[in-house]
Amino acid sequence: MHVQEPTPEQYNPPLTWRSHAWRTALVLAISAALWPPTAAAQWHQARAMFWVDLTLGLFSLALSFYQRRWPFPVAVVLSVLGAFSLSSSGPGVLAAVSLATRRQVWQIVVVGFLSLVGALVFPAVSPSVTSSPWVINLAFGLVFTVAVLVWGMYLGSRRELMWTLRDRAERAEAEQELRVDQARSTERARIAREMHDVLAHRISLI
Repeated sequence: MHVQEPTPEQYNPPLTWRSHAWRTALVLAISAALWPPTAAAQWHQARAMFWVDLTLGLFSLALSFYQRRWPFPVAVVLSVLGAFSLSSSGPGVLAAVSLATRRQVWQIVVVGFLSLVGALVFPAVSPSVTSSPWVINLAFGLVFTVAVLVWGMYLGSRRELMWTLRDRAERAEAEQELRVDQARSTERARIAREMHDVLAHRISLI
């Protein structure tokens, strides 16, 4: 019997308020770890860029709450914003991981490419505490992007496996209950036939 492959909506569990809470905390932690050194340079050298970065980061944070509803559009927008805002790194990572769990190759390639472009554009438009060559920025961006997307694909595979095992167990339990009910019905029918035959035999004797 052919078993239909589960969809991402089936094996990606719905988010509870606790899921939203720890994801938001993780997003803020990533942004807090990456942005402060650059934020200090922006504040002293290009204050307008500081406010642009912060505004886009807050917008990205709000947009990340819709990454389950519109995974690809949200991931694309956050990848583009990453070229102008380092504070949006946390939401961007969350959206990229969430998209990768769906394992749609062309979508992953698009988001990965945009993330790499952003890794090259941001150092050119924003002051930084370091002045690394573009090759170094590209290499770092490539390693980071691949790691994030591979992690998301791993999570998607694991969720699908767990969902498949749970679904098979539920199907096996339902089939077992069906077989038990059928056996009970067959036994009741057999007993009814025997009682009918015995009663008909006694009546015939009388």
